[in-house]
Amino acid sequence: MAGARRRWRRVLLAVGAGLTGALIAIGCALTCRPTWYEPASIDYARLKADKRELVGLVDEIGAALNGRRSIDVELHEDQINRWITARAEIWPDSQTSLEPLRRPQITLLDGDRVRVGASVGWAGLEPIVSGTCRFELKDDQLAVICDTVRVGVLPAPRGWVVDLARRLPASSNVVRDADSDAGFTFRNEWVWPNGKRRFRIRRLEVSAGHAVVTLEPIAGDRP
Repeated sequence: MAGARRRWRRVLLAVGAGLTGALIAIGCALTCRPTWYEPASIDYARLKADKRELVGLVDEIGAALNGRRSIDVELHEDQINRWITARAEIWPDSQTSLEPLRRPQITLLDGDRVRVGASVGWAGLEPIVSGTCRFELKDDQLAVICDTVRVGVLPAPRGWVVDLARRLPASSNVVRDADSDAGFTFRNEWVWPNGKRRFRIRRLEVSAGHAVVTLEPIAGDRP
């Protein structure tokens, strides 16, 4: 009997050690910082220029759409990330919080794909949550398909990102799920705030570090 108890004790100790090791490994994987995640810091030396360029772009888009003209908008990954990082300085009187996301980073990838990563406060930790999405543009719809979601370096359910996106203000434009767990579809009809001009996205091309978006006014009265 004493020998049997010792054997069971060794088995339980081995199982406990294995579970402990597995939990530690999972914890490390969840909190591991992906090598690509390097969010920008506010570049105060460029802040005025960045704000001037953004204001100029917004005015240029508004002038084209209100003049019933299409416009090609070129966006560069580093500029987008500087704008996002300095959003509170650029728009000090607006609601710029992205909570629970902190220090977001956008990566433009080949194949019309975008990767979004951010740290998220959870149970006293701040794991890096990321998702890679691709776009499918049709005349009257813009589908956003979530290919992968990760917490740290571990895969996570794609539905997490979809549920989060549904809480954003743009969710009112969602017409149907592209897939209940993988994406959603927007009506390709938007309203530009300056002039309340309706427009659609006619072209959306994303490549490594670069994106081109063509905006086209929609004929008819303003909403």
